[in-house]
Amino acid sequence: MLVKLLSRKAEHRRVHKGSGQSIIMYPSSIYSSGLGELTESYANLADRIKHRSGKPDPPITSIPVKPRWVHPDGTGFIKHLYTFPGLTPKLRNWLEDEFFRRVDNDAAQVMQRLLRGDTRFAQRDKSAWSRFLMSMFHRSPEGIQRVVRTININVMRNQEHEIRPEYERLRDEAGGGPPYEEMIEQLTEADYQQFHLQTLRTIIDSRRLGGVLNNMIWTVAPRQGVYPLFTSDRPIFMTALGRDDAHLVMPLTPDYLFLAAKTAPTLHVLEGRILSGGFTEMINNRVVRQARNLVYALDDSRMSFLPNRLGDRQSWSPLE
Repeated sequence: MLVKLLSRKAEHRRVHKGSGQSIIMYPSSIYSSGLGELTESYANLADRIKHRSGKPDPPITSIPVKPRWVHPDGTGFIKHLYTFPGLTPKLRNWLEDEFFRRVDNDAAQVMQRLLRGDTRFAQRDKSAWSRFLMSMFHRSPEGIQRVVRTININVMRNQEHEIRPEYERLRDEAGGGPPYEEMIEQLTEADYQQFHLQTLRTIIDSRRLGGVLNNMIWTVAPRQGVYPLFTSDRPIFMTALGRDDAHLVMPLTPDYLFLAAKTAPTLHVLEGRILSGGFTEMINNRVVRQARNLVYALDDSRMSFLPNRLGDRQSWSPLE
């Protein structure tokens, strides 16, 4: 339960120096802390990362591409993105300081094994990587706002037929309490912030979706072709996971892709497409087109690839 999780003592060791570091990929990605090992491993390939930003709102023909060099520690960070200021000091930064730190550190260990070609994981390790993948869909300003919009007083009123029976049951067990209508009106901003915190933690740690990802077949494949892989603030390419040919692709480094497929034939098709050429550029095209603000690259040799793609804002998950 969340209460038990919240009561655990915070770990004092980080796998990276400092905080506010971006999380994954060869340079990094989405806004968060953690996975310093991943950004440092990329820094071994290039001492500095090319960090490109573009405003997402104008048409793609008017998107300015602004390249700048940054160290991995300085990528994709938004201060206080996961802070809930209305909660107690223990809960205020719990999502960032405890939950995401654990998610990132566990995933960093799995990624190092993936890059060594090891895909035989115990259930605990598979769950760690799946949890990290699920976190990617919510660790952005838009992901946080999606949850905030989902839980508010109007939603509570509209969902009364679902919420009220459970509230009445708990009220009877407690031997009394305010009527449902009064309880809704008495909810404070801190109450809603706690709902948001618990909802984020629950959906990122979803057993149902995590089980689907755990049961897929995983592998890592080297890119083919001249150009290295990009990553961005929307780095995952995936189909609907309920399909018979369900699959997921994500750049791990400039030279390697993570592949997950529901069936062995689907995985073989993906591997064949990589070997036949063109797949790397297809993934690069998709990763850039579905980016919202940030694209990461080793250098500026592919500057011309970005302007007509960055800002296209293609959908990248069922949530968007």
